Amino acid sequence: MQTDSFENILVKQLSYESHMSYKLSDHKPVSSLFEIQVYPSPPIPLPVRFLHITSSTKWTSNQEEDVHYKFEISPNLEYHPDKWDWIGLYKENFRSIRDQIAYVYIIQGAKMNKDGCSFVTFHNLSLDPGKYRLLYISEKKDTLLGISEVFQVVK
Repeated sequence: MQTDSFENILVKQLSYESHMSYKLSDHKPVSSLFEIQVYPSPPIPLPVRFLHITSSTKWTSNQEEDVHYKFEISPNLEYHPDKWDWIGLYKENFRSIRDQIAYVYIIQGAKMNKDGCSFVTFHNLSLDPGKYRLLYISEKKDTLLGISEVFQVVK
């Protein structure tokens, strides 16, 4: 597990506003809007490593199919999966871990094989053509623990 999963995150303040119209407070409220770049290059090593996609043929758009993904958790790092950890499917240029297109909880979807690798399946998934990636998210503080290479969905 990373000692501080939020080191080197880029934050840019876009606006700051004082709300002087509030009359019944000794402290006038303020608000601010920030842009946060989430893991431009993920910290290395992440405990979860995605290995490859397998499906019946290619991952094609607008066609419901089961998609299987293989991942492993590094035995060298002291991380034990929680039943509420999850894997999310994202567009390549996602901006938040809440931008997932689909997700599956590890307890529901993962099956482990004899090599220590786990497989997760997204059932009946229909996607638009484009580039995507998978993220492994820990239930604890929504921490990013794994990120796949970008993969293509074709027509």
